[in-house]
Amino acid sequence: MQMNILAQKIQADLSAVGMRLELNGLPISTSLQQYRDGKNQVGVWSWAADYPDASDFLVYLPGRTVGKRAGWFADASPAAKSLADLGDQVEMELDSAKRLALYQRIDRQLAEIGPYAPLFQPAVPYAFRSNVSGVTFNSVWGVDFYALTRTT
Repeated sequence: MQMNILAQKIQADLSAVGMRLELNGLPISTSLQQYRDGKNQVGVWSWAADYPDASDFLVYLPGRTVGKRAGWFADASPAAKSLADLGDQVEMELDSAKRLALYQRIDRQLAEIGPYAPLFQPAVPYAFRSNVSGVTFNSVWGVDFYALTRTT
């Protein structure tokens, strides 16, 4: 993804509804530090899973890593507190069906009250021969080559 092109598209779309956005074009090393320090007013960032579990994305909740960077704390509102509490609850839940239901509630509430606007999940194209099986793509480690088999 070419972030500068994406930023220009966002700028144009916001301009069409009367919002002025000034792009600063800082190098990633500078802009990333500003983001981590919570100094961005608006930013376009990618986030990939660090490990293969939905809990990896709890960092977006109020008072957690990304939430803090956005200036969003658990005590910001009763809704933020409720969402933060759901995050604590899902981390303690062992039952898979209950975890799934909690994550769905978290996702819906985050979309409703969160300070984020998810844009897209990029596709990762890959190809393989018809005599190769076991090919799946994982966003954390890519293709698991150990799981591949080949027929002749």
